[in-house]
Amino acid sequence: GILYGQHQRWSDALGAFEEIERISREMGDTMGALKAIYNRAIIHYRLHDLDRAEALFREARRLSDVLGRHSFSAAIWLGFASVLRERGRVLESLRLYRRVIHDADAARANDVAVAHNNVSEIYLLLGRLAKAMMHADLSFRIAKRTENRFPRCRVLHLGGQLDRQIFRMFSNRPLHRLVNQLAFRG
Repeated sequence: GILYGQHQRWSDALGAFEEIERISREMGDTMGALKAIYNRAIIHYRLHDLDRAEALFREARRLSDVLGRHSFSAAIWLGFASVLRERGRVLESLRLYRRVIHDADAARANDVAVAHNNVSEIYLLLGRLAKAMMHADLSFRIAKRTENRFPRCRVLHLGGQLDRQIFRMFSNRPLHRLVNQLAFRG
């Protein structure tokens, strides 16, 4: 399924993961079924089929809760939160991102960095700059310790967004305009 997905052969990937889920359930392998459901949810999310992605993430979350806390929990919460966020259900997505952050011992550092980054983006959109900056800083500190470049690149991108927001806030102020005029006189 993963190889099909890497080549964007989505229907083949979905079919493979459905088969993996069926076999896993027959064998009593709940974790195998969970991972197959998660992968199907990710594919539907990538295809922008948010209804199906949400339904599959709900099923994955249900199975995850049956298994108890495990290292794969954070990936499910992050994926589900992304779907909810894209659907405009920001508060629900914040709860899941916070779950990853507060259960950091069950999550990988990459997952915690991504959760902080996503919370920062939400606060930035809500105009809560101080909270956005705090989570961006935490994301950056965690991402620096990892070998994975993905969370580091995401937080650097976020830093640019924060810089633009700060510039917009202060560029409308008379004092800031006066300082700029004085600073850039030739």
